[in-house]
Order: sequence, then C-alpha cells, then structure tokens
Amino acid sequence: MTDTLKKELDAYFSSVEALLLCDRKSKKAFMSDLQNDVDEFIQQENVTDFESIQSAFGTPDEIAESFLKTTDIAGIKKKMNIKKIVLFSLLTVVLVYVLFVIASFIDVHTESHGYYEEGILQAGLLLTGGLGI
Repeated sequence: MTDTLKKELDAYFSSVEALLLCDRKSKKAFMSDLQNDVDEFIQQENVTDFESIQSAFGTPDEIAESFLKTTDIAGIKKKMNIKKIVLFSLLTVVLVYVLFVIASFIDVHTESHGYYEEGILQAGLLLTGGLGI
C-alpha cells in the first residue's frame, strides 16, 4: 500500500467515524469491521487507487447512513442516557464536595481569627479580659 493511499484511507476512516452517532463501543466495533473489510478488499483485488475503494464501499455519508439503518437506535439512546445520568450524578457529588470543603475552610478561618478570652488566675480569682484580633 502506498503512502498516498494510506493517507487517503486514514482521512476516509476519520470522516466515517465522525459521522457515526453512537456510543464509543459500537463505533469502535463498526470501525474495526470496516477497516478489516477494506484491508481484505485491497488484498483480494490488488487495489492501488482510493477511488476503487470508495466506489466499492461508498462515501462516508453513505456508510454512516447504512450503519444507522442497521443499528438499534433505541439501544444506543438508552446507553447514552445512562451515561448522561452517571455523569450528572458524578458532577453533583463533586459539586457538593467542593461546597463542603469551602464551607469547612470558612468555618476554620472564622474560628482561628475571631475573639478569644485570656484569663489570669490570681489567688483563687479568675481575672478575664477580652482581646479581639
């Protein structure tokens, strides 16, 4: 395979991958199958030009459209919704944790820089005087 054909195929596969609207696992499996089919086609037919490959397999738009026709859209939507719920939950937990840490720092800061009393014990009497810092 020539360098030019390899570059054209890389751009072709990238275009197809960008057009696929599905979860990462399904996309990776489909792209792996497509690349294997193209490699097998190149070896069997001794193809040296990109146009032959594109005419045999179709344009990236045609490939993505055929993928969507043969794929369970409801299953993909369900997987994507689950991922959104998990992501939202994780972000909520992180936000609550950050707010807790900020509140703790504020509380520690006000306690350590606030008002305190100093006392002197003298002959059984406790003399106190407040000092503010």
